[in-house]
Amino acid sequence: MAGGAGGGSGAVDRPEYASGTRLRARVITTSDGAKSLLGWQDKQLGIACEFLPTTEGALRCLPDLSGLPQSISAYYGDSHCTQKVGLLTNLAVCGTPAYDYEYAIGACVPEYGTGAYRIFHVTGQYTGQLYYLSGATCSVSASSSPSYTYWSLGSEVDYTQFVAGSIATE
Repeated sequence: MAGGAGGGSGAVDRPEYASGTRLRARVITTSDGAKSLLGWQDKQLGIACEFLPTTEGALRCLPDLSGLPQSISAYYGDSHCTQKVGLLTNLAVCGTPAYDYEYAIGACVPEYGTGAYRIFHVTGQYTGQLYYLSGATCSVSASSSPSYTYWSLGSEVDYTQFVAGSIATE
């Protein structure tokens, strides 16, 4: 928090964040009135989001990863290994997630290094045979784990639907 340090100076604490017209601050408020920024809510998409690097080389307010399947695994839902399947290691899922993500090592985003995120639409829960890709060979997976929930993934999301941000030093 910026502002005064107490002691009767009369200074008023001001948050170090401000809501915009589309992104609204999500805050935790304590019983004594303290506030802390938890993240952002995208009013247009109706999702909690956080600023992360994308494979297009930009920072965007992507769906909050804590509410998404763990990540895209090496699993596929077809014998040609073209239909990605995501997984979630917690069976306590509150409905079908709208998105899944993949962390792509090697994408370069200034201020963030050499990793970025790809976001995919989730089309529903997947219960079929799993396949995995090893090199150029697609093989049947020996088994699926009952501690995972699997999700069929659709197309990669068009990143322009997410609010872009930039880093500045003030």
